[in-house]
Amino acid sequence: MLSPCVNWAFARIKHLVIYDEGNLFSAPRAWWMLRTFGAEKVSILAGGLAGWQRDEWLLREGDEAHEEGEFEAKFTPQAVVRLTDVLLASHEKTAQIVDARPAARFNAQADEPRPGLRRGHIPGALNVPWTELVFEGELKTTDELNEVFFQSWR
Repeated sequence: MLSPCVNWAFARIKHLVIYDEGNLFSAPRAWWMLRTFGAEKVSILAGGLAGWQRDEWLLREGDEAHEEGEFEAKFTPQAVVRLTDVLLASHEKTAQIVDARPAARFNAQADEPRPGLRRGHIPGALNVPWTELVFEGELKTTDELNEVFFQSWR
């Protein structure tokens, strides 16, 4: 769990390295949120905690002490689009909308895991499941990613 932002003074002056279990599921979200709210030097640990453990690097238990300070969040509005902007882009085909969910959910063949969400996808969206972009907790190579996107556009 993240500490309150009052303890995040280092977010503007130090390099933040974000990691998750090693599947690149939650670390990219944390990376995006930190960048969107003003952290400038943020990276994701390739392989995540699973890679760290696989290579037998030191692990500690319990909380770590960190210097307190203030983090002044600065919203980057161009990182977010409104629902009405996506509706217009979908209708006018002025942007390519990409849906990163599994194909079964994109194609309305499986229920959404969150109650109350309907099946299906935004009209005109392209399905590129996020799991197709990673291998063993790391982004695939540029050549592999090019192939994934090439196949998705076919």
